[in-house]
Amino acid sequence: EALTKHRIAGQGMLSAGNITVDTAVTHFAGALWSYGPLAFLKSNMAKVVLGSVLPKDCVDEFAELARADMEEEMSSARRLLQVQDKCVAYTQHLIGGLGFLSMGNVSVDAGADATFEGPFDHQGPGIVNVSAGGHARLTGNYGDAVID
Repeated sequence: EALTKHRIAGQGMLSAGNITVDTAVTHFAGALWSYGPLAFLKSNMAKVVLGSVLPKDCVDEFAELARADMEEEMSSARRLLQVQDKCVAYTQHLIGGLGFLSMGNVSVDAGADATFEGPFDHQGPGIVNVSAGGHARLTGNYGDAVID
């Protein structure tokens, strides 16, 4: 039996509470912002896709640039400037708060820029996949703490 498919596009989704994805495919084409002290994202036997609302030709161009064999050193910013004018920004996803407990598959597609500020705990048989042209940043939100 096929999993139910959910697609969240447009301006995306803003959540300061709990999001649970069970035995479904949920594609966030619009930005996902799970943020706040009690924000929590959980998936169970599911697939969560952090994607992009950019047109397909822009996404393809991001992926092509990311896969290109670079003969000269070029920064990410300079490479982005080579992309068409309408393709100037990635779709931003932010997972903060209490973080993300994943017990399934997670994908960061081309054209998506995902920042995991809360704990990202990936368990079970699933895989985390970052496609060419996608970007995943695992960081922290330290508040007033000083990191040595």
